[in-house]
Amino acid sequence: MTKNGHILHRELCISCGNCIEECYAGALKMVGNKTSVADLMEIIRQDIPFYQVSGGGVTLSGGEPLIQPKFTKILLQQCKEEDIHTALDTSGAVSWKVLKTVMSYVDLVLYDLKHISPSRHRKYTGVSNRLILENMKRLADYGVPVEVRMLIIPTINDSCSFINRAAKFLASLDNITTVRLLAYHRLAGSKYRRLDKVDTLPNVASPMDDQLQHIAGWIKRYDLKVVW
Repeated sequence: MTKNGHILHRELCISCGNCIEECYAGALKMVGNKTSVADLMEIIRQDIPFYQVSGGGVTLSGGEPLIQPKFTKILLQQCKEEDIHTALDTSGAVSWKVLKTVMSYVDLVLYDLKHISPSRHRKYTGVSNRLILENMKRLADYGVPVEVRMLIIPTINDSCSFINRAAKFLASLDNITTVRLLAYHRLAGSKYRRLDKVDTLPNVASPMDDQLQHIAGWIKRYDLKVVW
């Protein structure tokens, strides 16, 4: 405690939650909680009537579900045993060994494609897209339906050249059901501030609907289904 208020030493945090219990004003809170497959299945079963009417099911997203591959596999396996449709939302930036272990229990993969250019992908995400593209090819060989999600960020990945390269790559795969265009926004900026982190989001405006429609037209030339 200082004259300017409380100071959080995040480097000392061990996620014990004691500081939250001591914060009488309720200014601190835990985000997320530990759970078990059994507990999650109890919650999932409550929605089965809705799945039956809508044709929907359970989607595992994050973050990255495959950071916890054993838990993800057991949960997906349990859902399949109870005839619940499953979808896996992934960046694809995991080893194929990990990805392959859950594929028998996944009905649909929601797969991020942030940038087709290796150099630009590394510049803006900090990692290469090589593994991501290789895993997408492997999923095609595996025969798992994939919906590709492309976050459109003006001046970063929305040029005709980049979009056409991405569409040509996707058209070479026979398991792509849909390409979904997502409009970039800066709503995550508040999360950076809450965590005392530097906001690294590109300072550009969200693409307008007519821009997304124009990009969709480029992709449709490759006989791909596009939604936005």
